[in-house]
Amino acid sequence: MQRSDQQYSMTDEATGIQSPKLVEMCLNAACESKESVQTWRKQIRTLERLPAHLAHPLFHRLLHSGLLNPPLLEVFRYCIEEVVLSGDSSISAEWTVYFKSFKYLRILKAVSCKSLTNVALFHIAGLADTLQELDISCCPKITDEGLSHVLALKNLEGLGISETKITANGVQQLCILKNLRYLDMGGLPVTDSSLCVLTSLTRLESLYVWGSKISDQGVLQLKKFPNLQMVNLAWTEVTRIPSLQSLKYLNMAKCTVASIFEGWNGLDVQLEELNLSGTNIQGPLEVIAGIGAHNLLTVNLSSSNFKDVTFLTGLSKIGVLDLSGTMINDAAMDIIRSIGANLKHLDLSGCRITSGGVGAFARHVPSLEQLHLSGTLVDDCVFEYLQFVHVLKVLDLSFTNIKGNGIFGL
Repeated sequence: MQRSDQQYSMTDEATGIQSPKLVEMCLNAACESKESVQTWRKQIRTLERLPAHLAHPLFHRLLHSGLLNPPLLEVFRYCIEEVVLSGDSSISAEWTVYFKSFKYLRILKAVSCKSLTNVALFHIAGLADTLQELDISCCPKITDEGLSHVLALKNLEGLGISETKITANGVQQLCILKNLRYLDMGGLPVTDSSLCVLTSLTRLESLYVWGSKISDQGVLQLKKFPNLQMVNLAWTEVTRIPSLQSLKYLNMAKCTVASIFEGWNGLDVQLEELNLSGTNIQGPLEVIAGIGAHNLLTVNLSSSNFKDVTFLTGLSKIGVLDLSGTMINDAAMDIIRSIGANLKHLDLSGCRITSGGVGAFARHVPSLEQLHLSGTLVDDCVFEYLQFVHVLKVLDLSFTNIKGNGIFGL
């Protein structure tokens, strides 16, 4: 008799791997109470032979239920590859004493662990042979002293230190971590000179320096990172971005933007996602159209200061477009129609759009699945047009003039 996978299996949220229902029952029993933990702990000295796809859910269930303590960590030292402690205020240096004995630990995420100190990072330095990713963002007790211990982790490929107490001088020491591909320094006082020192990190693919002190002069150093694909410059004084052909993601939210890809030489660029939310765009036609970025898939222009969307013409591949909170009106909807072939998500919340404006593009967005019209001027007449949006799954009509007449015609 063929058994049903749905009946006898489950999918673990952390790993995405299906496990038999019996295993799920065993995991629940093991994490039921302090007494149940003590029972199997007396019988088992180590979980060395426990497969990783079972060890990880057991570890994190114990953690989230408050049953995991430093001494209990010892049984996991041979089977855990990833530890996520984010937001746990009880994590202290005592925990990291045990972590340094984890033989295969590759990823350690301790975001917003308020009790994590420089001493804790001293112990983490013992993971130099295995640790590839460390995230200690939003840990307010971490300073340059703690960062000095991180420098021992020569195999690090990803590092998050945003919103810590690390200074610009401390940041410059990161230049010795030559294997870094991902670096988040958001909210730190990173300066132009700091960024100049870090240009030796030639493998860097993702750089987050939002809220830093980088200027238009310092941002020119980005051209010296040959593999750079993602850059976050939100909340900075940067107004101009040099041409970066390999860049796929750019975030300049809350900036004053005068030029993107200045000096663009006409070569095809790879930019796929652009976030200009809340920006003061100086000459939007030149800023966007001047990029030559017809590969753009996602554009966020929410709460930006423009009324004319002519600059979006030609973005035929775009799938996600956020124009919420802008000053555009029905006159701009012809542009939406011209670029709607691949559009799946459109946010017009808070715009001066009427039902007639929706009608201008409704027949020309064959792939549209999500449409947000909250706070617009649409009324019940909009349903007459929405019936032509055949694959629509999410529709937000809150805070509009909708009375409900015609909704059943969808």
